[in-house]
Amino acid sequence: MLCNNKRNNACLTASREPHMTYHLSELIDLGALQALMESLYRATGIVHALLDNDSQVLTSAGWQPVCTDFHRVNPRTAQRCRESDCHILRHLNDEPYVGYDCLNGLVDYATPVVIEGKHVGSIFTGQMFHAAPDLGFFLRQAKEFGFDTPAYIEAVRRVPIIPKERMPDVMDFLVGLAQMLGQQGMMRLRHMAAKEELRQLNDDLARRVLERTAELSEKNRQLERKIVELEQAGAALSQEKQFSDDIVNSLPGTFYMLDQSARLVRWNHKLCEVTGNGPDQVAAMAASDFFGDETKPLIEQVVLEAFECGESAVEAPLLTSDARRIPYYFSARKTRIGERSYVVGFGVDISARKQAEELLQQSLVQLRRFSDHQQNIKEQERKRIAQDIHDELGQNLLVLKMDVVALCARTKDSHPGLNKRARVALDNVQSTIRSVKLIMNDLRPPMLDLGLYSAVQWQIKQFERMSGIACVLSSAAPEGEFGLDEVQTLAVFRILQESLTNIARHAMASEVEISLAQDERGFSMAVKDNGVGLQPGDTQKTNSFGLIGMKERIHALGGEFVLSTFPDRGTTLSIFVAMGDKKTTTEPPGASPHALCDVERL
Repeated sequence: MLCNNKRNNACLTASREPHMTYHLSELIDLGALQALMESLYRATGIVHALLDNDSQVLTSAGWQPVCTDFHRVNPRTAQRCRESDCHILRHLNDEPYVGYDCLNGLVDYATPVVIEGKHVGSIFTGQMFHAAPDLGFFLRQAKEFGFDTPAYIEAVRRVPIIPKERMPDVMDFLVGLAQMLGQQGMMRLRHMAAKEELRQLNDDLARRVLERTAELSEKNRQLERKIVELEQAGAALSQEKQFSDDIVNSLPGTFYMLDQSARLVRWNHKLCEVTGNGPDQVAAMAASDFFGDETKPLIEQVVLEAFECGESAVEAPLLTSDARRIPYYFSARKTRIGERSYVVGFGVDISARKQAEELLQQSLVQLRRFSDHQQNIKEQERKRIAQDIHDELGQNLLVLKMDVVALCARTKDSHPGLNKRARVALDNVQSTIRSVKLIMNDLRPPMLDLGLYSAVQWQIKQFERMSGIACVLSSAAPEGEFGLDEVQTLAVFRILQESLTNIARHAMASEVEISLAQDERGFSMAVKDNGVGLQPGDTQKTNSFGLIGMKERIHALGGEFVLSTFPDRGTTLSIFVAMGDKKTTTEPPGASPHALCDVERL
């Protein structure tokens, strides 16, 4: 029995098919070898055994009972046999054959079987003596291992004696036999590999035919499905196009689609209906052809802007085939279809809107004229009331004051009690005169008759006294030389009053700067505070009538009104009145420019 040698392998791998392995028993005609070796044993008495590297006996002839019935049966002697086998296997690659004296007293030889450079098995011979055996050794061995001595000695005597000098010839034969077996195995291995390769090629061809057939079948099915899908998609596309055309043609305005050369590639019926052009005419026209010569550059610019910026819009008169011009609003947006860019847009007839805007503008002009008229009437009424107060109440109070003063003087010594009552009455008259002065100043400050600069100075002093906020007045023109008529002067003054009132109420300012300027273009005034400034939405409040009133006053004069503000950095109100926009108003009958100044002397 051979020991296992992990360096060897009983199987061979086909060189062309690495995944196919073959056992030694598949590569050698074991039946023919068995018959040959039995004939050799009968003729020469040479024992043999062919073993693979897994210690499997493939063929054998002439094995002796001393080994099979005694040495290989006893565990201790069997271990000696295994040591002998292992020694032989370890040295097989060093020489063509190896001989070894077994520890059990016999001699063994072996030669390797090599196929394509790989040791796959061994041919063993042995179980022999080279000379007459030492029976004393075997008697001792029988006693040591408990063998049946007579039977054991008889088995020893049956072991053949082959002189050692004959062994080279015997081993040359076995070595040649091993080489023949290796060549036979190599040829059969190659034959089997070729056969296996051919089988695999046939299998691969059959598999590829099946795969290709299945692939072609699948491709045919896919093609059929694709054809069906394309037919369905074509039908759906036709329906979608019809649906799209219906939507586009149902639009209340004109729809258009332009290519990069600004020519129409799609439009709706409304465009033909509005312009009076037929489909063939529209197909031959560019976008600018629907407009007059003065509008064409603008349309070309708008189309270019849509392509460059993505969208654009314009109001322009659409030119019809009968030379009518219809106000339209056009919007356009860039889009892509595949690799090409287009502009799609929509046009709306704004004739009604334009008419409404004109009516609204006329209404606004009328309202402003009415507001201006009302303001003038109010100022004239204020002036008339102030004049009436001065002429009637003021004169009466002056006479009453003179009478009470005279009464106080006459009763000073003769009637102390009456004098005391007269002085109380005099105080009441004085208080009434002051109230009348305040009322007249509110209605129309008499300082306006001295010019705008004097009126502004007076108003600033009144504002500082009432609010405690410091004011700085600067003027680039000589006092009173602003070139404003009475209406303009009064409007500027009222705007200053309203501005200071707003500052006192809302600005939380500590200082106000007022500047008056005059140049060849006109008059300007700026009121700047250092307060909290206007907050977002303050000017949109429903009750912010002060700012509205100031704007309307300046607009009525044909001037400009600018309000600039920054949170926590104050507000600046600026107005400008051109010299050519003077407006005059008629004085009420009997009014005197300087009549109200007399009340200051009360």
